[in-house]
Amino acid sequence: MDTVRGFSEPSPQPVDTDAPLNVLLVEDDDEDAEFLEIILSQVTNPPFLLERAQTLHETLDYLTRAEADLVLLDLFLPDCKGIETLQSITRVVPRTSIVVLTGANDERLALTALNRGAQDYIVKGHLHTAQLSRSMRFAVERKRVGIALMESEERLRSVIENALDTILSLDQNGTIQSINPAGERTFGFKSSEVIGKNIRILIPDLATLLPLAKDSYETGTGQIIGQFIEASGLQKNGNMIPLELSLSETTSGGQPLVIGVVRDVTDRKLSEARLRKAQEDLVQAAKMAVLGQMSAGISHELNQPLEALQAYVDNVEQLLKEKRYEEVRSNFVAISDMTRRAGKIVSNIKNLVQHQPQEKRPVLTKTVMESALAFMQIGNRLDGIEIVRMYQAEPAWIMGEAVQLEQVFLNLIGNAIDAMQHLSNKRLIFIITSTKSQVWVTIRDTGPGISKSVLSKIFDPFFTTKSSQKGLGLGLAISSSIIQEFGGTLEASNHPEGGAQFTLTFDKIGEEQFS
Repeated sequence: MDTVRGFSEPSPQPVDTDAPLNVLLVEDDDEDAEFLEIILSQVTNPPFLLERAQTLHETLDYLTRAEADLVLLDLFLPDCKGIETLQSITRVVPRTSIVVLTGANDERLALTALNRGAQDYIVKGHLHTAQLSRSMRFAVERKRVGIALMESEERLRSVIENALDTILSLDQNGTIQSINPAGERTFGFKSSEVIGKNIRILIPDLATLLPLAKDSYETGTGQIIGQFIEASGLQKNGNMIPLELSLSETTSGGQPLVIGVVRDVTDRKLSEARLRKAQEDLVQAAKMAVLGQMSAGISHELNQPLEALQAYVDNVEQLLKEKRYEEVRSNFVAISDMTRRAGKIVSNIKNLVQHQPQEKRPVLTKTVMESALAFMQIGNRLDGIEIVRMYQAEPAWIMGEAVQLEQVFLNLIGNAIDAMQHLSNKRLIFIITSTKSQVWVTIRDTGPGISKSVLSKIFDPFFTTKSSQKGLGLGLAISSSIIQEFGGTLEASNHPEGGAQFTLTFDKIGEEQFS
């Protein structure tokens, strides 16, 4: 093998449009080779590195050691001639682009070569620089596109065959054209038993949805194409199973096809029920954790009115002995106030630890926020913090459950307090605004904010920046889940002026929904 231009072993990397091509010239005739090298020396687009081989043996030896992006191939070599030369090379390097070099009378052979795997051919007698440059670039690109298409088809086939969900195709009349192995397992039929049959044999509901799917696809305004739909499936043994499916429309051979992706959601339905129960238990555990953290403050707050009550009772006894009746009356007023204060503390604790969630009903966001703030005040957790309320005058009602919403507010407020614990200037800002259709509740602190790395996973279960003694990392995950159940969203961000803020978005309800 002769090295025609400075050449280093090419590394097996994907072709880069800016990287030089590794070109192998396979030509046994020295005069033809010299002529080709002269023309090649004038080719600058694409840039390339050139090697030469004179026999099929040398060619295969090179290609097994190194990688060539392009082979310029004379089919007639000392040790192999004609199409067999091409096939011998494509068997070894099926991904390499090949341009056949042919004599003036060999065009029929060259065309055959194109059908057997070559990307282009050049007649030596008509060769010029522009033609060669174009042929080299196009040959590499054709091969790249061809390989990409083949790999794409193989990947698609593999995805369909190995998918866990049923994937089936239907014509516009609902006749099943194909079904993958997952569909056979889900419904209990072999593909040969259902192909050519109407879809109602598997999904009776889908037969009525197909006309809607067609209208949705053609108008772009329907609610079927691209949407998840719940339906019932019929297995071969007669069992009905809950399904979730989505439909899309495509064409094959100029004919429209409906593609259905179908999932058996029996296990998911059971899991969702278990998850709801587990979530309720976690919410209750979180409530008790908050109560435990505040127990010392609660004890102090309860002791104050109880001690005052005892003092006032003692005073009343003494005042009665001294017949100071007006002062007795004022003591009774104070006793009544202390009793109401203790009762309010107990009522707040009772609401917090209530285990059974109530049905969703209209909830006034301001009232729930104030209840949460009052509870935090019990444990003195708001001491030293400036509270800023920015509530719009118009009541902002949402559909939800007051106790669970209060738990979310308590969690967010508690996190904000923890974030500011080492700061001297502490401020909590509470904003409630609404439009005709939306309600926004924002809780903002003046702490250090949330880092980008934390922000991306702040709502992940069991993710926490606190020590294990202070929490399991479930508070925000549970809070987000609760708000989602209310049909809302919970988002975290950093305020431009500093500090973290959490924004809750809800659908607003009007008075007509209160009945």
